[in-house]
Amino acid sequence: MYKQLIINVTEYETRVALLEDGTIAELFIERKDDSDIVENR
Repeated sequence: MYKQLIINVTEYETRVALLEDGTIAELFIERKDDSDIVENR
């Protein structure tokens, strides 16, 4: 199984995605206003 971690950081938001064989397995989004979004597939 091929895994890849993708991280994107901006002034207002941080996004982290875990891909397994090219498909998103987990997604985490943290916003500056402290509202977090976490998703597991």
